[in-house]
Amino acid sequence: MRFRTAHASFSFFCLLAAFVTVPLLASGQDFTLTMAPFPYPAAIDPGGQSAANITLGTVNGFSGSVDLSCQVTSQTTAPVPPVCAVSPPSVQPLGGASVTVTSTGLTTPLEYTITVAGTASGTTHSGSANLTVLAVSPQ
Repeated sequence: MRFRTAHASFSFFCLLAAFVTVPLLASGQDFTLTMAPFPYPAAIDPGGQSAANITLGTVNGFSGSVDLSCQVTSQTTAPVPPVCAVSPPSVQPLGGASVTVTSTGLTTPLEYTITVAGTASGTTHSGSANLTVLAVSPQ
């Protein structure tokens, strides 16, 4: 009699696990994020700015909102890196946004990688492009 009870409990948990897991695997909904390169020559003067387009797509009917953020990195430490901003900060798939990078007269002249990340439902996708801040020309 105990064997049957244990067997019934085991079967119940297996059935419950299958019931919970299968719908999550079957959905397959996702989004795509594509970042265009910065306009040629992909360089800005100190105090300048440049913008690149971000396009979001849908996979298997994804329809949630995607939160966007950006980050500026370089191969070497930059005491004064440029700053980036994404507009709008949240967008639906099949929509678009842009990332703007702005430098000041004090921005360290280097090549930078600008990465835009989109996060929705615990999933993150990203795209990146390079942009160079030019050195100040002597006059």
